Amino acid sequence: GTSRLELQDAQVLDFFDDHDIQRHLIAADQNLKAAAIRLTRCGAWRGLTLPIDTRMCKIELQSGQFFQQGNDLNGNPVFYFLNMCRGLWRKDVDASTFAVLHRLENAFAAAAK
Repeated sequence: GTSRLELQDAQVLDFFDDHDIQRHLIAADQNLKAAAIRLTRCGAWRGLTLPIDTRMCKIELQSGQFFQQGNDLNGNPVFYFLNMCRGLWRKDVDASTFAVLHRLENAFAAAAK
């Protein structure tokens, strides 16, 4: 059977593909232990944060302050962040951050398909 440790490892690794693991390994200067710690922390953050509950940032999503507009010549999504809000700003930094994360996560998920 599968041990409990293997199940926990599989849950964290569900967030990553080979390219993600390679990026963390490079960022950790090829130190496998440091890369494993980075992957675990990143997976834990993603598990707690994503998917974004859009009810928390509905106004910010509707403001059009951060949006994707097409792709570059290599097919990568191009994002724009307007330095002015259209309409009132609620001064809710967390809601603005969640709106940006929501748009990024959706665009990256669509690009991966």
